[in-house]
Amino acid sequence: MMLAIDDSGSMLENKAGNMALEALTMMAKALTQLEVGEIAIMAFGKTSRLLHPFDKPFTDQCGMEVISQFTFCQEGTDMAGLMEHATQTLALSKYHADGASMQLLFIISDGRFGYAFADYDLVFPSSLLSPLPTPDLVRER
Repeated sequence: MMLAIDDSGSMLENKAGNMALEALTMMAKALTQLEVGEIAIMAFGKTSRLLHPFDKPFTDQCGMEVISQFTFCQEGTDMAGLMEHATQTLALSKYHADGASMQLLFIISDGRFGYAFADYDLVFPSSLLSPLPTPDLVRER
């Protein structure tokens, strides 16, 4: 499971940053208690960053470290960049797990996208079971 949290300035402007971090905390604790498997956490805005990788156990200490990295100051929200980075991370994780697990991405955002998201088509591989994902995931129209 991957949780992606919008770290853009609009989250601060809309007073959604604290709510997003509360949702992250609640979801991460619930997923850990349910023992769903590995959890990864990303921050996204103008750029995307992997804050907690799949192969590291998620603990309360990790949670505090992850939360401390959110600034809600990134200018713009590049959803296409997030999807490309998340898809590649999920594909590599599935490759290392022998492709036997299901994957899920939760996105927490205020829905304000600073980049022309409509100017892109997201192209996902038909199967993320291939050894290494090689297709371009985002292409400009």
